[in-house]
Amino acid sequence: MAWIQLTQARVGHKNGVRYEDAYLMAQKATSLGEASFPLSLTHQYETQQRQNWTSRLEVVTTMVELSKFQAIAHPTVVVPQEVDNAIAQMIGLPISPVRVFGAGLDFITGKSFGRFAIPSQINLEDLGYPESFSTLIRNHPERASEIILMAGPHPDMQPQYRVAFDALKALDTKFSDGQTEIARMIKELRIKNELDNAMTGYAILEIKEDLILGAARKGISPNFILDLMQGQAENYHHLLESIPSRHIVKELQFMQHKQSQKKWKHNDLSDLTALGIAVPYCDAVVTEKYWTDAIRRRHLDQRHRTTVSGDLADLPKILVDPIFRHTSPKHVIPHLGRK
Repeated sequence: MAWIQLTQARVGHKNGVRYEDAYLMAQKATSLGEASFPLSLTHQYETQQRQNWTSRLEVVTTMVELSKFQAIAHPTVVVPQEVDNAIAQMIGLPISPVRVFGAGLDFITGKSFGRFAIPSQINLEDLGYPESFSTLIRNHPERASEIILMAGPHPDMQPQYRVAFDALKALDTKFSDGQTEIARMIKELRIKNELDNAMTGYAILEIKEDLILGAARKGISPNFILDLMQGQAENYHHLLESIPSRHIVKELQFMQHKQSQKKWKHNDLSDLTALGIAVPYCDAVVTEKYWTDAIRRRHLDQRHRTTVSGDLADLPKILVDPIFRHTSPKHVIPHLGRK
């Protein structure tokens, strides 16, 4: 939602009046190199779900302006690095910095798309792009192909392109349905008092393969990990806490399951995927009020020294807060959300 609100402020939409200061402060902080607003694969996915073509292009324009193509890695890239560090700590070896921030779609996706120039004789407006977006592309010739990929095809064009997004939507549905089934089992088995331990064990099992591969990279027998996974509950908790992105996801899932009346939504997977990386590695995160409350109640913001807010209007005071200004640049994630 925050990227939409920033866009509304940028274009002068009536709904963006409340966020004009946030947009202007973000614009200034970015131009001075005082803040970075990295994009994630979740932002890319949810942006292209917007069926209003003009609205989508306006959001992409805001993303290009404020992110300057800075990017935050996907969990599939971050988790193996975290696992390596967790195992290194167990056996007394030094840990390495986790590479979370980079630039461009290649970094976001972990795949090489290559770059191509837009021939000057091609009129982008003839292809359905408005003049403002064509200007954006012309102003960034070295990134033209990435901007076009960020925008994706027109909703009425290339229906085969939607196959990938239909598959992602199916994954969202599978996840929410699966969590709904887990919620039913929690209620049926009456394990609410042991829910934290159960969720931690479940999270460890989900990354069992990563742990075994991580042990192999360190020259350790897989039995080391398997024996650990059969140990006491505190071993599970300690291990998961040393893998920050997975620990965040588990904590937020725990909070969701703790509220038995709370229904799982199709976009919860995207939220958890994005927050799992953003909370432990960014200086500030603007997300939905529900997730903000869950993060604070589990003290995850304090644990990772991350400023978390459920209101984009808080951004100006966040950027000037002395507590926030402990690194340079400051990485801020405005959560996209859905409207």
